[in-house]
Amino acid sequence: MRCFYLLSDLERVIRLVFQGTSFVLFLAFFVGTETALKTGSHALGRTTFGTPLGFQIPRG
Repeated sequence: MRCFYLLSDLERVIRLVFQGTSFVLFLAFFVGTETALKTGSHALGRTTFGTPLGFQIPRG
């Protein structure tokens, strides 16, 4: 019975950690994309998104 409790606790911890890491990764990706779009150079925009999109990033 005690082993079962340990397993359920471990499962709960793993689930929490997984949710936390996925959220943090999503947040980091979102923030990174935002800052890259805001501060990124035109060359970076061309290499990343390709020229057909024609990214014009306003400076400031």
